[in-house]
Amino acid sequence: MRWSSRIFFLIAAAVASQALLLAGFAAIQIERRSWERTIESLKLDLRRARDLQAFFLDMEQGSSGAVASVKRAVIESWHAKAQSWKPSVEAFAAYGLYRPFREAYDNYQEDLQAATEFLDRTQGLQDRTSLLEALTLLKTSEQVVRGHFKPLIEEISQKLESTDRSGRERLTVSLTALVFLGLFSIIGILILGGLWLNKWRRQSENLNSILRQLATGKSPQGVFEDRRGELGSMASLAVEAARQLVDLRQTMIRWDRLKAMGQLAGGIAHELNNPLTGVLGQAELLRERLPEGDPARSHVLKIIAAAERCRRIVRNLLDFSRQRDAEFAQVDIETVLQSVKDLIGSELVKFGIEWIEEIEPGLPSFWASPVDLTEALLNLIVNAKDAMPRGGRLIVRAREAGGTAVSLTGQCLVLEVEDSGEGIAPEALSRLFEAFYTTKELGKGTGLGLSTVYGIVKNHGGQVKASSPGPGRGAKFTVYLPLTNVPVGVAG
Repeated sequence: MRWSSRIFFLIAAAVASQALLLAGFAAIQIERRSWERTIESLKLDLRRARDLQAFFLDMEQGSSGAVASVKRAVIESWHAKAQSWKPSVEAFAAYGLYRPFREAYDNYQEDLQAATEFLDRTQGLQDRTSLLEALTLLKTSEQVVRGHFKPLIEEISQKLESTDRSGRERLTVSLTALVFLGLFSIIGILILGGLWLNKWRRQSENLNSILRQLATGKSPQGVFEDRRGELGSMASLAVEAARQLVDLRQTMIRWDRLKAMGQLAGGIAHELNNPLTGVLGQAELLRERLPEGDPARSHVLKIIAAAERCRRIVRNLLDFSRQRDAEFAQVDIETVLQSVKDLIGSELVKFGIEWIEEIEPGLPSFWASPVDLTEALLNLIVNAKDAMPRGGRLIVRAREAGGTAVSLTGQCLVLEVEDSGEGIAPEALSRLFEAFYTTKELGKGTGLGLSTVYGIVKNHGGQVKASSPGPGRGAKFTVYLPLTNVPVGVAG
């Protein structure tokens, strides 16, 4: 994880923990308000029950006295008051004793109504027996109602007490859990930040050590812990730079050796050229002296052909080994390919590689540097040879096509070098033409061949592209060169 991502993660975690704490406090406040409303409702029910109890005691005394003294108007007034308290009775519907209490209260009102009707039927105190029965019935209903008040008030009080206790405990637990959650989140962020800070310190020290080793010209030693972050990327670049410096030193040494070998080869080729000229001259004289049909004449012709081929190879080697600026001239692609084939054909045969040419007939000549173009094609074919250690097919194609497909104006010459070798991984295709980048084993490649090809093709105003179906399925390099009448790589 990159360090910027880690810092962002810590900030996001801190903000998220604070948001969580605020949300928790808001939830606790909502729960507390709900609990307070429930407590207030229970207290109101308790006051209402006690008020109704006090009213009933007053009504009990008044209604009994009114029946005893045959005061019908007083009984009616108490009956009306009992009716007005019905909404208060309905408020107790949520409690377990509501139903029996309501039935007793309704029975008492019915008894009051019966007492009123009884007084309407009697005349004064003449029917004392019936009056005593009505009074006894009313007293019985009053005792039943009075007996329900105490359990109802106790039930409301117990519910009030349990609700108050459970609410306080729940709020305390929630608040404690929220506090611990906040502490744990802060401690976790601090611990994670400390671990990352310690890791950053170690990586900084490792990076400083790598840079100090680079400053002294040493190859970095040790393993960097994490190469994915910013410091890891810097360490990877430093190690890669050190590796490239080592490769560059080795490449420079090889270049010096190759330069010496090239000079030696050029000298040897020059020394061979004179004897070859003598051999060819003597063979020509011998051919002129032999009459047509002489059996020895065919052998002389073979000697002349072999000597011509040797002289052509020596001349190509001399041209290729000379150190000079690119000289552009009208070039025929078949001549260039023949020169390349003369230089590397024997190597291809030794490795069991079949050379196949698919040259479109009538291709026009074009402006190019024959030496540079030979070097570019030679590099491509050497790469193809290295990709086929157990032999295979090498197809060299040349055709004329429009340049619009590769953003070139006018007609262009398309050269293709295709092999049936080991192929190229998709992730390596985009880096093939970078200097010092190679997919070969250490010591078997400098990583400069394809970059040289890229430079030569660009100097000719063309383009080069690589493609491969995948590892083990071969590769193809395509060169696009403009068919112009003016030299591209030189001024004027």
